Amino acid sequence: MRIDKWLWAAHFYLTRKLATQSVECGRVMVNGAIARPAHLIKPGDTLNFRVIDREWEVVVRAINTNPASLKEAKQMYEETAACRERHIQAVEMKRVGLHRISLQTVIRSRTERQN
Repeated sequence: MRIDKWLWAAHFYLTRKLATQSVECGRVMVNGAIARPAHLIKPGDTLNFRVIDREWEVVVRAINTNPASLKEAKQMYEETAACRERHIQAVEMKRVGLHRISLQTVIRSRTERQN
């Protein structure tokens, strides 16, 4: 199955055109090599790619030609442990960063009211 079609069927991209554009730009790697849209993938291949602000590293588990339900789509791949750990760290950093920003805003507004 073509890599762009698989990325779309696995619900990483909303449209197949977006998946194709991402692959054409060299943002998707298969087993460490940059892929082209017509690249054929098979179960066991490792894919590295970025969607919006999240980097994915997944192992292909199944090939499904039609866009499946989200539950079925998640069974098409397995996220690596390193990828899950990076995602957890990124979420934690965002949470801490947002907390700092909101805390600084509160402190700044209090000092402005006192002056």
